Amino acid sequence: MSFIETDLGFIKEQDNHLLFFGKNSATLDQIQKAYPKFTFRGVHQKHTDICVPSTTDSSDVVADAHFTTQSDVALLVKTADCQPILAYNNSKNLVLAVHAGWRGVENQITSKALLQCHLQQADIFIGPCIQQSSFEVDLDVKEQLEKICKMDHQSQTFENTFTTKNDKCYIDLTEIVIAEIKAARINATVSLLPFDTMTDLRFHSYRRDKLNSGRNLSFIVRLS
Repeated sequence: MSFIETDLGFIKEQDNHLLFFGKNSATLDQIQKAYPKFTFRGVHQKHTDICVPSTTDSSDVVADAHFTTQSDVALLVKTADCQPILAYNNSKNLVLAVHAGWRGVENQITSKALLQCHLQQADIFIGPCIQQSSFEVDLDVKEQLEKICKMDHQSQTFENTFTTKNDKCYIDLTEIVIAEIKAARINATVSLLPFDTMTDLRFHSYRRDKLNSGRNLSFIVRLS
């Protein structure tokens, strides 16, 4: 079953899990009203490589990934061009939510979080985020990310991940994350919802709207 678009976002039920990638029309209050059965939890995102267990107090904890084995606890991530990454392992009854911008990708937060949760096998979903054609960066950012790729993924090729034009580089962060997962020897099925948050007006985009941008809310929950 593919994702279904609603007024608030894109939803999918799979293996007794609900995944949700929100549009800019979805506020937390609206999501809570739409899903009153769930307890929603987040973390204090700071572009780190920190992954923590979700608790009632975790909203004050600095981290960019959190996990739980509790049912009906919806793990939130907030993004505005960064990648919202939702994952689960059915046999472990564990769900994981990750916020990964380019600094998170550089810090390899996705593979670190999966390994911390002992998820050698996982179903992973990467939601709407800035796509390569819109992600223009200076050469120093390219060099930082290339260094990580060359160091940790020597068997991978990245000729299409980095393109350069007029002294600017365009980077496919999603491809780096997928390569990172493979390099960590995680047996994963990765699904993409590849809408470009910068050009698609259904989503918030910091690069497009700067300080006027809101945040897209995404969550994963294991159903009771």
